[in-house]
Amino acid sequence: MEVRRLPDLNRRVWQSELAGLDFPSQGDAAWSAFEDISTQLAAKHVPPEIWESLAELSESRGVLVIENLPLDAPLAEPPRDNFRPAQKTAVSEAVHLGIVRRLACVFGFQEEEEGSLFHQIAPKAGLENSQSNGGIVPFKPHSDDAFLFRQHRPEFLSLFGLVNEQSAPTWVFPVEGILDQLSREVVEQLQRPDYRHTPPQSFFLGNADLGATLHAVVERPENAWEVSFNSVRTHGIRSCPGGFPGGPTEGSA
Repeated sequence: MEVRRLPDLNRRVWQSELAGLDFPSQGDAAWSAFEDISTQLAAKHVPPEIWESLAELSESRGVLVIENLPLDAPLAEPPRDNFRPAQKTAVSEAVHLGIVRRLACVFGFQEEEEGSLFHQIAPKAGLENSQSNGGIVPFKPHSDDAFLFRQHRPEFLSLFGLVNEQSAPTWVFPVEGILDQLSREVVEQLQRPDYRHTPPQSFFLGNADLGATLHAVVERPENAWEVSFNSVRTHGIRSCPGGFPGGPTEGSA
């Protein structure tokens, strides 16, 4: 994992130039202007060495932490639903969007968080005990949107930390390191389309059932491993060689 730190002067000036910026609704005419100013300010204040590290992620498929980014003033309390607090300023969204948009296409799904590009990771009323971005229980290992086929899944994810008073850690499990510990037979089994993946609770389409998908847990397109797995929502549908977790009929993969 690589760590880069934004210089203090860059942070202060960037933050001052974002003061008073409003967060528009997605799809409004003002959204394009918000996206433009976000990318322009990011290009102005992010040093070349950080851009270089970001660009290398497409090859390394690693993890980059950028410290000391501009932040909003703290909220009186975190959000309690799926939506962005109305009283929140737009600093973090502008910084986040400006950095990511310069290097990648930013998109969301209409069925997930009502199409929002920014998902609020905070306790949500009624979901406190769920395995979701609204729970307060330990979040089990998973890859995001594992139920989607690879052509529809995002290639990279970004997380902007606003507050973490309890110092809850974020764990990253490199798929290559995991596969190195498994036998060849198990790795071959994981590449078969013998796993049922059900949608996470963040996906919702009225009363319609999105349904589960059937595909492999690991794939290796273009000489790089990709994983789609959720500890709670991925299940094997056949027995596995050598007693690999799953059992004779169906069980957790």
